[in-house]
Amino acid sequence: VFLRKTARYLLADAFLQPVRSRLVAGGLVCYQEGADVVQQFGWAPKVNIAWWGIDLTPFLQRSRLGLSALENCSNKTDDAQKTIGYVGRFIEEKGVLDLVDALALLGEKYRLVLVGGGPLEPQLKKHIQRLSLQARVAIIPPKARDELAKLYASFDVLVLPSRTGYFWKEQYGRVLVESMACGVPVVGSQSGAIPVVIGDPSRCFAEGNAEQMAEVIQSTITAFQSDDATAKRIA
Repeated sequence: VFLRKTARYLLADAFLQPVRSRLVAGGLVCYQEGADVVQQFGWAPKVNIAWWGIDLTPFLQRSRLGLSALENCSNKTDDAQKTIGYVGRFIEEKGVLDLVDALALLGEKYRLVLVGGGPLEPQLKKHIQRLSLQARVAIIPPKARDELAKLYASFDVLVLPSRTGYFWKEQYGRVLVESMACGVPVVGSQSGAIPVVIGDPSRCFAEGNAEQMAEVIQSTITAFQSDDATAKRIA
């Protein structure tokens, strides 16, 4: 992977940079670090920051239709089973193995729903089996947008545990916004734009740190199921 990505960088990025600098006058990035990376090439096009547009209609509808359900979520007892959700590709950069490790540190009342697919799936299943978590983990194939909205609404928290690689960093995290639009709290790692999108340092954890991830998941679920949590979810 390192050799392939290095070759792509040298041939596609570095080689084409002089061409780009002549042809491209400007562009959009979704957060400040993206603009900084562009300028590291010694290239100074006009760059504006604009978050990617998302059609939130089905997610907001699910939140509005389920307003009483949101209130019921706030009144769940401590003994009720908690559902941790993940939506995305099953690849190493997304930190999904770390999420399984975090589940192993949480009690029996926590379950994990993984929605997606990808090349890491065989390894992911073996990891789940190795930790004897088969009864507490459900793997669901990728779903269409409307079906995703229903799944989001069933979560107590959505987690985006991405890991920064040499050639990759989380640039936005669309699933965070979709989940929030359903009234579901989100937590994530400190990779790239995730802390910017979440907007609350207390709901972010160090990349690859399963212990801290488990603590943040637990504290977030508790906070969003307290007596005054409905207002937080609607916000």
